[in-house]
Amino acid sequence: MMGKSYCTYSPDKTCYATGWPACCEDEDTCPEERPECDVEYDKCADFDTLEAAEKACTEEHECGELEDVNFGPDCAGNKEEHCAEIKACSECEEEIRAMFDCEQ
Repeated sequence: MMGKSYCTYSPDKTCYATGWPACCEDEDTCPEERPECDVEYDKCADFDTLEAAEKACTEEHECGELEDVNFGPDCAGNKEEHCAEIKACSECEEEIRAMFDCEQ
């Protein structure tokens, strides 16, 4: 169990401007459920982390070196390449799709 209150969790600046929901300034006003984020997180801002996650997943699932075939520099070619990667390593589909989303 993390903590009794989400106001005692580590700060999450990807979700809240101050790291915590605004209600945490006066915990008595906080709802039981953690409030929605008040900032929009750009998952592509940390491209290196996404790339590392994809690599770690493919190594964990022993997908081997995914063939780095260049299907072309355009969006269609990039999509075809990522589809081939997913076919070769379906366990890492989420990580591969995250990379594709950020490369577009």
